[in-house]
Formats: sequence, C-alpha cells, structure tokens
Amino acid sequence: MPLMKLACTALVRVPFTRAKIIQHLMKKFHQDLVFCRAPEDNTLTAGVHGAFFGGKQGEGLTMVVENLLKKTDDCELAAIDALAAAAHSLVISLGIFCGKLQIEEAIELIRLEEDLQADKWGLVEVGMMLTLLT
Repeated sequence: MPLMKLACTALVRVPFTRAKIIQHLMKKFHQDLVFCRAPEDNTLTAGVHGAFFGGKQGEGLTMVVENLLKKTDDCELAAIDALAAAAHSLVISLGIFCGKLQIEEAIELIRLEEDLQADKWGLVEVGMMLTLLT
C-alpha cells in the first residue's frame, strides 16, 4: 500500500471505523494461518489447530491481542490492518509491529504455507494455470 494511501486511511477512515477494524481483525484472528499445523507436529504446537477454518484461541490470548489493538493510535492501527491484509495474518502483522519480526522473517513465514504446498504438489506456473482455467 503506498504511503500516501496509508496516511489517508489513518487520517480519514480509522477515526470513524476503529471499532469495526478491530472487530474485523479479531474475527480473522482465530483463523490466522500461523495457528494452523500439520497433523504430525508435536505437543509443543498444542496452541495451534489443524483445521483450515481454525479453532478458537484462548480467552486470555484473545483479550491481550484485542487490548493491544485498542491501545494503538490511528496510524498504527491502519498499518497493522494493511499488514494483516497483505500477510493474511494478524499474528505476523503484530510481530512486525511489536519489533519481534524483521521483514525478511515475516516474508518467510508468509510464504511458508505456499512453499509447503509447492514442495508437496509441485509448483504450478501462472501460464499453465491460465490455460487450465480457460
């Protein structure tokens, strides 16, 4: 998202839709791809789920994330929302926001599921995909 568009979103949209933005982010939180795991994972991954449509995260974790979002200013919330949309993950977005993830690490995590699928099923080229669709 270009910087000017993000700034306009923070100035114009966020002040009037803050509660809806937070509600939308929290709704997607339980389906975050970071919480998905492969069936062969071990007990260290007990906080995650194996179903694609997600599970329900604990009330304590959910409350902490929601409170963090509520404490952000308009610019921060706009950036978190844009990052979450691009990464398909509120957790990765918050990791960047809180300084726990560098961009390179975040990109690796974002691509993890795609890379796993490519390793398992092979890489489908865009041209081949378009041919199949037409």
